[in-house]
Amino acid sequence: MGPGGYGLATVTDMARKEAWMVTSPASTTGPEGRCVTFSFFMGQLGVESMKVLLITYDSDDPMQAITNTSIPLNFRPMTLWRRRQTTGGDWRRAAITYSTRQKHSIVFSASPDASYTRYRGFVAVDDIIFNAGPCENECLFDQDFCSWNNALDEDDFDWSLGWSSNKRGTGPAKDQASSLDPHVTTGGYAYIDSESPRLSGETARLVSDVLQPREEPLCFHFWVNMHGGGLGALRYRGAPLIA
Repeated sequence: MGPGGYGLATVTDMARKEAWMVTSPASTTGPEGRCVTFSFFMGQLGVESMKVLLITYDSDDPMQAITNTSIPLNFRPMTLWRRRQTTGGDWRRAAITYSTRQKHSIVFSASPDASYTRYRGFVAVDDIIFNAGPCENECLFDQDFCSWNNALDEDDFDWSLGWSSNKRGTGPAKDQASSLDPHVTTGGYAYIDSESPRLSGETARLVSDVLQPREEPLCFHFWVNMHGGGLGALRYRGAPLIA
């Protein structure tokens, strides 16, 4: 947005519709992904949610279909981020890492709350920035381990990178993001396999870089898929998360 300005959507009288603010079509991100950061502000009871969507196009030239309404524009949306709570009168900062092999756009969406149709509500966004590569401390595992490393002397075997599993009864067929869209067949993840020669009690440790201290707590968020016989536990700092 321009100096001193921001994008604003008011949900009053939207009648259950969504307000979309869409970027121009962009090319593939590559396996390294892309980071979008932005500031957002949500207020009043009339807002149901704010979402950031990734829409991928089937057309090789989506801009032609956008400018010429006689050409069908086919696209598929996927939710990357969603928030429902008010920001309490303050601007907040958010960062999202995503990747896609297709031409795509990013959508900022605002939705009214049907339970509070008589109340006002608004969503504002500002300072939208796109950068190549993942956001700080984030990893997609589509290309490599990013800033994560296998422990050198404190475990018995290593984590590996995978893109799909052909083993019946174990391993995800797709990574988390690709599993949301049947048309997407790429995307990586970090995994371990408990089959032979692994033994009961052995441990594989994946370690992040040293993180700098901050005044506010950090949120550690990840997707997990565990399936098949012979599994033990997934732990974080020695405390069992899933067993």
